[in-house]
Amino acid sequence: MNFEVPCVPFLQGQQFLLAVVLISNIISMDIFSKYLLHLIFSRLEILDRYQFCLERVTEFL
Repeated sequence: MNFEVPCVPFLQGQQFLLAVVLISNIISMDIFSKYLLHLIFSRLEILDRYQFCLERVTEFL
């Protein structure tokens, strides 16, 4: 299984599935978990694209 999303071409396969799981559970996350997710995206230097990609990925849910 290979998934590709235009806004996040670097997320494929298991990485994309992991992103979907994280984002689909973001509402039930506590503040600490959201902070950790924020740090992950900051480390990947894609924070500026995070909001757009979040909207795109949620379309798949």
